[in-house]
Amino acid sequence: MEERVCANCFRPLGPGNFCAYCGYDNSIDIAEDAAPLRRFSRLRGNRYIIGRVLGIGGFGITYVAQDTFAMDRRIAIKEYYPSGIARRDIWTQQISFGNYGNEYNIGLRRFEREANMLAMLRGGRAASVVQVYEFFYENGTGYMVMEYIEGHSLKELARARGGRIPYDEAYYILKELLKALETVHSEGVLHRDISPENIIIQPDGRLRLIDFGAARTAQSTGLTGNMIMLKPGFAPPEQYDAAGNQGPWTDIYALACTFYRLVSGVRVPDARERIQGQRVPLLHLLMPETVPEEVSNAIEKAMTLDPGGRYRSMSEFMEAIGTPDAPEGNEREGLIDRVKWIFKSVAKVTVLETGKTKSLKRDDVITVGRSEGCDLITMDNAYIGRVHCRIYFDADVQAVKVECTSINGIQTREGRTVNKGEAMTLYDEETTLCLANTESKIRVVYQ
Repeated sequence: MEERVCANCFRPLGPGNFCAYCGYDNSIDIAEDAAPLRRFSRLRGNRYIIGRVLGIGGFGITYVAQDTFAMDRRIAIKEYYPSGIARRDIWTQQISFGNYGNEYNIGLRRFEREANMLAMLRGGRAASVVQVYEFFYENGTGYMVMEYIEGHSLKELARARGGRIPYDEAYYILKELLKALETVHSEGVLHRDISPENIIIQPDGRLRLIDFGAARTAQSTGLTGNMIMLKPGFAPPEQYDAAGNQGPWTDIYALACTFYRLVSGVRVPDARERIQGQRVPLLHLLMPETVPEEVSNAIEKAMTLDPGGRYRSMSEFMEAIGTPDAPEGNEREGLIDRVKWIFKSVAKVTVLETGKTKSLKRDDVITVGRSEGCDLITMDNAYIGRVHCRIYFDADVQAVKVECTSINGIQTREGRTVNKGEAMTLYDEETTLCLANTESKIRVVYQ
């Protein structure tokens, strides 16, 4: 019998579905309409083993994978799979595209071109860009093999901190991204999809640009059609026009909108709404005690609707916001420490009768109940709710809370009952709770 392995880290998987090494719940699956490759499928002969889905976009599915020809290192593989066009045969895994052959092939050629562009940017001065190792065709589609990047997106970082990032950290991030994109542009490549979710901060504090799915060279490619997915609030007006005048100023607009969103917690209105007259408050008026007026003015110019009114290069943008030099080492170290603190586990939650455990992070919510959809599943007892309770970290009180969602309540050792709709704050280092006066108990231990 073949040994079971985790679909995230590829290490041996013991009884149950939770990985003892990385904590991944291997019972998590993707909706059928997404039609990803089967887990542990092999590509390129037997070289690449497909693991869990990392993300699904309008034009592709990204997987974590294992490279058996390179000491079993973890990698990421992006599969060209345009939503609404591609269909997968569940038995052969071959891709078909019906009557959309022209659109499919145009997009596939762009996808290959993206891989070739990123491969040319590998390492050196372009170290902030995700590295691409190779591109190949299989199953009637294309696959891009990339490095697997550990870390969290700026979107996750902002969410974990209540929706926004302190100005000094966002300013440091902006300067680092300006330098990274200046290098990318110097190679004749535009990103065209900059947003908080496409910027990763690694455990060592380095920032990495990912998902160049809309990337293109600054020169004409001879390809037609406007097959790109735009993010409202980040895409400038020229990206809504197939003949729009795109250049470095296109990425400048998106980067400025990203900074605005990170600092203020407010998303810039869609470019089409702005054309209709919707205004964007100046950052220094929105946050007068935090954002200097000169930086606010630079961001305003970078977000100008008319491409001709924006900065023409990242170096111009850098000059406008201040010195582009790297910050003092302690500033970067401080950011690294805060990122580690935000995303580290704050508690472990265990269902005592099964021994199943899940780590709780500051931006997590753990559901407990008898439904298979819960993060932690209890005994199958009718008195226990399908989702009996929710466990989460409350940043306002800096403590874990347990919210009851069942009419049968939660009982403490001291005899207190937490009724449906109520939440209990856990202050003790270790707390054991009884669900619905049954033998099913959960234990929450701070770490």
